[in-house]
Amino acid sequence: MPMKIFRFIISLFFLIIVWCFFIAGREFLLTKPIENLYHVPSEATFAMRIDGTTVLKSAAFSIILEANDPDLIDVVNRQINEKRKRTGKSKSLGIDFLSDVVVYALPFEDGQIIGYTYNLNRPDLMRKNAKRGLDSNQVYVINDKIGVVLSLSGKKRLTPSQKSKMISIAQKIAFEPSKSQLADKLALRESNKIIQLSSKGQLFGETTLFNRSDMDLVLEDHGLKMSGQLFKNLLEKRVFNQPKYTLKPDGMHFYTTLIPQKIQDTIHKLLLGNGLSLPRIQAISANYRGATINNTDRNLIYSPNMDLLVTFEKDFDFKKALLESPALSAFKLKPEGDGLSNGINEFIFKKIDSKTYLISSKKDVKPISTPTNCLLCVKGQMDPITNIKGDKMILFFLENLPIFKTTKDFFSKTEGVKIEITNTEQNMAIVDGYFNFKKEYFPLNEFLKYSIQNNFIRVK
Repeated sequence: MPMKIFRFIISLFFLIIVWCFFIAGREFLLTKPIENLYHVPSEATFAMRIDGTTVLKSAAFSIILEANDPDLIDVVNRQINEKRKRTGKSKSLGIDFLSDVVVYALPFEDGQIIGYTYNLNRPDLMRKNAKRGLDSNQVYVINDKIGVVLSLSGKKRLTPSQKSKMISIAQKIAFEPSKSQLADKLALRESNKIIQLSSKGQLFGETTLFNRSDMDLVLEDHGLKMSGQLFKNLLEKRVFNQPKYTLKPDGMHFYTTLIPQKIQDTIHKLLLGNGLSLPRIQAISANYRGATINNTDRNLIYSPNMDLLVTFEKDFDFKKALLESPALSAFKLKPEGDGLSNGINEFIFKKIDSKTYLISSKKDVKPISTPTNCLLCVKGQMDPITNIKGDKMILFFLENLPIFKTTKDFFSKTEGVKIEITNTEQNMAIVDGYFNFKKEYFPLNEFLKYSIQNNFIRVK
């Protein structure tokens, strides 16, 4: 998912929490009318419902206020004080963030539209402030109960023709409720789920590993739980076949056979630019334990403490191809014995079978048999991602970067993450996962605090 879309979705989600933090107690038990669930375009390839009411009743009032997190209150107060120092007219759009927000995507010309349908509690404010509050690549339409905002992805400014077409699409969404499959799924409105997501195929891109995806996110006391179903595209059988080997999890672990063609093309193009041509990759397994950064002869040498196991779809002499290509010098590596060296650390380079190769910073790493039903697995502690050692000046610089500092603090409060996609004998795969925090921390507090600190959202 492109970063801009990701940031906007995060912003919507946490604005709900911010709003809940400041509302009066009388709002707590109020049932909000839901008007927008069927206002999803029939052409949508992806739709997501964010349940503001459930966040309010099950999370914000009980968790944020009961936790009484002084750090969170301090972060929010600092943003509010900064806002008071700035002048300018209000850009409030009169959106009812205590009700559901629906986000969706649909194709448009040679690109994609990202849409948002809101319930409104002040239609007059949206009419008054929309032109100031929205970007030049956005259009809007309201029908007094709901507001529809459409953004053309990746476009800085709309042409007059594009703007006219998008307004017509927004009018249809606002005034003609849809009976599409995605709209029906969201309208079920399972109240224990703070986010419900459904899509046709992959969320983005033409290559389709799955014909449909249904995902849910549930808030628990000290974590978030994910579950869902992915309906397989049987024309892509090769991605559902497991190779012989994977790695035993160590640190942050990653394994996948789900590598869409666009990812394959990106890897191929990157390595081909460095003189290395690879066949299609069947599976990747990796462990990441941290990194060392050294400054030698005015060159920064990055040495990951990791294991990487790559399996190709056909027999391939990866070691020979790598040693004979200019890619080694591009990655600041050179042959050293039976392995590779960057002048600081050595990495073993081992052929496991005719299709499988291991590169590791540890000498005793051995592959293990792959579970026959595993398609993707991400699990482990988050700390290794920010576990960096090495040159003192570089470490001093990193520790004073706000985003590195806040990310390291955020990861230190987590217990771990686990996301698994497992194959079934039927035409689907099952998704199951969690993101847990230590018992003294509450997930919404920490996500909200991190998002505000790094300007993913702004408190207005």
